[in-house]
Amino acid sequence: WLLRFLMNLTNAILLVYLFFFLDSVVGAPDPGNSVLMVTVITLVLSAVCAAMAGSFSDRLHRRREFAAAGALITAGGLLGLAWSTTMPAVLAAAAVLGVGWGLFIAVDMAIITGSLATSGTAGTLLGVANIATSLPQVVAPAIAVPLVTSAAGYPALYWVGAGIAVAAALCTLPLRGVR
Repeated sequence: WLLRFLMNLTNAILLVYLFFFLDSVVGAPDPGNSVLMVTVITLVLSAVCAAMAGSFSDRLHRRREFAAAGALITAGGLLGLAWSTTMPAVLAAAAVLGVGWGLFIAVDMAIITGSLATSGTAGTLLGVANIATSLPQVVAPAIAVPLVTSAAGYPALYWVGAGIAVAAALCTLPLRGVR
């Protein structure tokens, strides 16, 4: 649950203030269009990477490695955003984020379903797992506001997001029933 929550929190941190980051830090002439470009790049690479990684994961019967790699690559993409001051740098970071997110979503549901205790409680546990998808949308602004309004600004937000992604990678270590 915590792995899914933290990864979705990194995604929410990326998206919630992206428009404002592109407007005030990067100085994008059309921040709305720039958000669209970042989103499309991330989405396309996520889909391609998820399809390929899911197939490899199924063949190798491995899940943890893909989830951990996805989390660490996501951290790298968020660090890239923290250092970005130009649109080409942001687009490069978006590409890294797309690969990281794709690796994670390729195995996310397999990890969740492979971690269920019994078939009698599976529905309840899947419902609890879904909270890990929606709750980060509420938590992200609570984390972002004090960071963005501080002297450290948006780079601090993306540094913290990278730290959260590393914490997500560490959540894969105790997953024993899911290889």
